[in-house]
Amino acid sequence: MSDNFNEENEWGIPEEKVSEKEGRYDFDKTANMPDHEVTVDLTELAAGSAPVNEEYANAPDLVELPESLTETVSEAAPETEQDIMTEAEPVKTPTSPVKTVPPVTPPDDPDDGESEKEAKDKKAFIISAIAALVLIIIVGVYILAKLIGAANPKPANTDNDYVITDVTENANSAGSTESANTVTQDTTGDDKDSEKDKDKEKTPAEICAEEGHTYTEATCTKAQVCTRCGAINGKPLGHDYSEATCTEPATCSRCGETGTEALGHDYAAATCTDPKKCKRCGATEGEALGHDYKDATCTEPKTCTRCGATEGEALGHDYAAATCSAPSTCKRCGATTGSALEHSYVVTSTTIDGTNKTVIYTCSVCGATKSETTQVPASESSSAANSYIAEVVNLVNADRAANGLSPVTATTELNQAAAIRAQEIVSLFDHTRPDGTSCFTVLSQCNVPYMTAGENIAAGQTSPTAVETAWMNSPGHRQNILTAGFTHIGVGYYETAGGYRYYWVQLFTD
Repeated sequence: MSDNFNEENEWGIPEEKVSEKEGRYDFDKTANMPDHEVTVDLTELAAGSAPVNEEYANAPDLVELPESLTETVSEAAPETEQDIMTEAEPVKTPTSPVKTVPPVTPPDDPDDGESEKEAKDKKAFIISAIAALVLIIIVGVYILAKLIGAANPKPANTDNDYVITDVTENANSAGSTESANTVTQDTTGDDKDSEKDKDKEKTPAEICAEEGHTYTEATCTKAQVCTRCGAINGKPLGHDYSEATCTEPATCSRCGETGTEALGHDYAAATCTDPKKCKRCGATEGEALGHDYKDATCTEPKTCTRCGATEGEALGHDYAAATCSAPSTCKRCGATTGSALEHSYVVTSTTIDGTNKTVIYTCSVCGATKSETTQVPASESSSAANSYIAEVVNLVNADRAANGLSPVTATTELNQAAAIRAQEIVSLFDHTRPDGTSCFTVLSQCNVPYMTAGENIAAGQTSPTAVETAWMNSPGHRQNILTAGFTHIGVGYYETAGGYRYYWVQLFTD
């Protein structure tokens, strides 16, 4: 038997739930008797062929009944054959109708000569055995039902309680004994059970009327509702929306539900210094445009074409020098300042052609030129020039003689060529003529034959000695003077009012 069985009593029935009175055993509602139909054919049971439910085939063996219980059953056993038939009633649950087992015909007694007393004793023994077996079956069914009930507990909301009652009545005075096994519904509950049933019958509305409603909290969309009867109290709270922003919709502060959509940004146009900026929340997008500066001028700094911002300073005027024909003028903007200058002429060249003397004047400010031609006496012009020319030739031959060279001879053609070159070097002091040709082209111009030629020029020396000394102190000029292959010389002299004033030329040929 199970531990639970041993803790209760030797039959597996709780002590406080068993009463032994005239063969009656009551199992009240606390036994949790499951609703199982049990039908026992006593004839099959007596013969040992009664079917056994496989579900309970392995159930623990039933304990033997105590002698006192056996005796009580034996005393109540019927003595007649008809009583045996009545005793073989099957045990039924409250949910099944009682089935009557067909009468069992006792087997023929082989010993016809048995005494009446022996026959009665034998019958009494059989009835007692059957009654004991029935009681064992009842106890076994209870134990199995309890095991099944433990495995399949009865639902908590079951309201029907059942009592199994085994009734045995002695009716010796009537000459018969009746034994009935019945299952009836317990309708004798105490006052407390009646009050409990009354409470169970109350509706939620009645309970709330007595005890008051138990309301849930109201929400934005639902009013207060009684959890028992469903009564509604008040109205929903309604949403408490916050104001929508540029990025967030209107949102209920209680339930979080959203209403109107986010407003979106309302950007102002970007400027040179600021990006696009929302007028509501100040959020920015993109970058500032940056300044679009136009170039600075003489009088204005760099200036932005969009916002007018300035950078740096004005350039200022870059005036060119004033001229004799125009005042000082800005090279960038053309602005002028002051007034035009007056010409400042200087003599840049003087040309003597026979008795004609031509003086050329050049403005030292603007470079403008003008010329004047006058008549001079022939003696005046030729005497000074001739004396200088003759003296230069003498100085050249002296220097050549000092170096062991033969003298050179002056010719009219060479002197004419040298005179032309003396006037040319006033405007272009170079061995190239003003027309861009070589200085020696003047020899051909004056019909001077030559194979080898040389030229020395000088300016600023006031006398023949000074100019000869200067040439001799210059290696290149000295070489021309002391070249052994030169045999002829021409000397040119020209005087002007300005510039170096005195201009000298030597031409040598072979």
